[in-house]
Amino acid sequence: MSIRFKVILPYLLLTLLVAVTGVYVVTKLVTNTLSERLTNQLLESGRVVSDEMARQEISHIESARIIAFTRGIAEALVEDSDQKLRQLAMPVATGLDVENLIIFEKEGNEILHFIQRSDGGLAEFNPQSSAMLESIAQEILEENNPDTLPRRGLGTDTVDGKYYYFTAIPISLEGENVGVVFIGTSLDAILPHLKSTSIANVIFYDETGKTISTTFGTQSANPLFASGLDITEEIYQQVRKTEKLVNGENILVEGRWYRLARGELRVADSQLGIFAVVLPLEFVLETGSISRNTYVLLFTIAMMVVIVIGYAISRIIIRPLFSLVDTSQAIKAGDLTKRTGIQSNDEIGMLASSFDEMAERLQKHTAELEKTNKMLEQMDQTKASFIQVSAHELRTPLTLIDGYSQMLKKKAAGDPETSSLINGIMSGYDRMASIVNNFSFAKLGDSTLKNNEKR
Repeated sequence: MSIRFKVILPYLLLTLLVAVTGVYVVTKLVTNTLSERLTNQLLESGRVVSDEMARQEISHIESARIIAFTRGIAEALVEDSDQKLRQLAMPVATGLDVENLIIFEKEGNEILHFIQRSDGGLAEFNPQSSAMLESIAQEILEENNPDTLPRRGLGTDTVDGKYYYFTAIPISLEGENVGVVFIGTSLDAILPHLKSTSIANVIFYDETGKTISTTFGTQSANPLFASGLDITEEIYQQVRKTEKLVNGENILVEGRWYRLARGELRVADSQLGIFAVVLPLEFVLETGSISRNTYVLLFTIAMMVVIVIGYAISRIIIRPLFSLVDTSQAIKAGDLTKRTGIQSNDEIGMLASSFDEMAERLQKHTAELEKTNKMLEQMDQTKASFIQVSAHELRTPLTLIDGYSQMLKKKAAGDPETSSLINGIMSGYDRMASIVNNFSFAKLGDSTLKNNEKR
């Protein structure tokens, strides 16, 4: 693998890893932040619902007290005069814009039942009290305390089948409870106000976990829709035991995702049931998706910029190395004049400078060696010429010595003393001839060696 790829590949992989990690972390942080904001908004919406139900309670108590303290109401209950009670209660309830008015007499029986019509007037119905209202009325009457605290409940009206939020207070006369007045407001009327004030959808559940009313759509209008929001009795009991608002699951309603939080519906010291506030999860999902796409684009652009910058930096680093490689290969091939030409103050520049300096020294030493070699060759030629001349010049007198010695040896054949001297001369001749021959062989050997070197 080329050093270029060894430098760029890890850099590219690291950049890609940082980009992917950055996109994931930033998107996760944004989504978590939005999710926390949504959770906080759910908690705030839950508090608003509880506060609005308390305000509704105050409105009920004010209306109920006006009716309970209307002159003649208590007396009509004592006298058991339905006609008089009706004549006194109806105008007051109409003026107070009461949606549901129920009055019990001192024996615990329902005696008057008014429900508001669509035109704002009150319609009277035959007494058809529910078990819940009868239980509350009986409790107040048995307590027989004019200053007893208001009672409240959440249940259906047997006349129209709607769910109402009821508040009950005693009607007293001379320190004795002679009746009970119930003021009720339907959940269908309360929920739109709760939705507008809490800026969230609201759901109310009964004791079985069944949805009794919701701003998504009323049960009577769309029972199948409402049933899709029901919860189990186990969840209902868990929420009842928890005083704080509890985050629930995400739910899919008509193709849209919502996050839901449930809480105990409590007014004063009365536990009326549980409710849920619901906010769309869409803005978290969409914002998270938009943020993810945005950050992917930004990190992609940043990654490309980093890659381009990294490539440029790698070229700045690698180009001098390539120059060093080319120069070293040229010198290896015998071109001692090749130089890197790198001028920089970094480590590569120092390496290149040292390399060029070594090449310069090598070139000088090579030139000196070549010069010395030429001088040696000239000396060798001089030596060879000297040997050749010397051998030639010596052979001539040696030949004469050899000829004359042979002649003298023949003439002195009978003279032992003279023969001995001649033999000495001939022995010296042989030694001298051997030396001259050795000179010739040495010159011949040098010539052979040089020929072999040229080959």
